[in-house]
Amino acid sequence: ALRRAGVLRVEGLDDLLSAAETLARVKLSPRGGAGDRIAIVGNATGLGQMAADAVIAGGARLAALPTEALASLAIGLPCGWHGRNPITLPPEAGMQIGEAAAMLGASPEVDVVIAVHAPVPDENAETVAAALTAAARATRAAPVLVCWAGQATAGAQRAALARAGLAVFPTPEAAVRGALHLWRDRQNRLAAA
Repeated sequence: ALRRAGVLRVEGLDDLLSAAETLARVKLSPRGGAGDRIAIVGNATGLGQMAADAVIAGGARLAALPTEALASLAIGLPCGWHGRNPITLPPEAGMQIGEAAAMLGASPEVDVVIAVHAPVPDENAETVAAALTAAARATRAAPVLVCWAGQATAGAQRAALARAGLAVFPTPEAAVRGALHLWRDRQNRLAAA
């Protein structure tokens, strides 16, 4: 009865904060998909894999990436890239995370995009944050959730992204929890209809 009324179950304070951050800022596109097909793009292999593991553990699916998006993205990807989700760009490719997120968000095979950023020495964090903000605003289809990892140097960028209206998280797992909340919210709303 609670699920049909739109209530989401959370597993503690971190989960509650992820739900609030996501549902206050993001809505799933009404274009169709189930809401559980998640694409991940970032500049850190480990963080991207942690997000992918959290997607699977949460019961959602890693989106099958469209061939045209893969062909476009492959130009800037390192040798040895396996061609699957998650997409790992080189560490210094912070600006391209936004471009890739926008491209993936426009794909009908993707319901949610998680953009994972790990700070890199000597990068212009404000420029990268602006690119992610532009990507999230440009994507009218799949929403973009941002994981801006880091503690000492990342707080200012997370705050700026939040002020810009993005759902932003400090860890890949928190960003995935946000995506899972969107999916479950959609399921609850469909069950109530």
